Amino acid sequence: MIDDFITFFVAGQETTANTLSFSFLEMGKNPEIVKKAREEIDRVLGERSEVTYQDVSELKYCSAIFKESLRMYPPAAHVSRTTPYEMNIQGYTIPENSPIWVNLKVK
Repeated sequence: MIDDFITFFVAGQETTANTLSFSFLEMGKNPEIVKKAREEIDRVLGERSEVTYQDVSELKYCSAIFKESLRMYPPAAHVSRTTPYEMNIQGYTIPENSPIWVNLKVK
């Protein structure tokens, strides 16, 4: 159980750190994104320095920045699935119960 906890704890920190890093990378390359995010933060928070759960739900543009970073730089490069039944994809027959890997990287 301790090993599982450590795995989840470390993996959670790494994926969060990567998402933040790539978000800041894209903001650094696109100053207009920073300007719009700052305007939204100023509008939602005003002069307050503490952020509430309600505030987070109102930061739509900032949320979109993180979601786009996750789309462009997914923390997991692929996902694995098993086909539930035989299927035909673009002329290729994939048997039932076949393991498949889906690449999530955006080019």
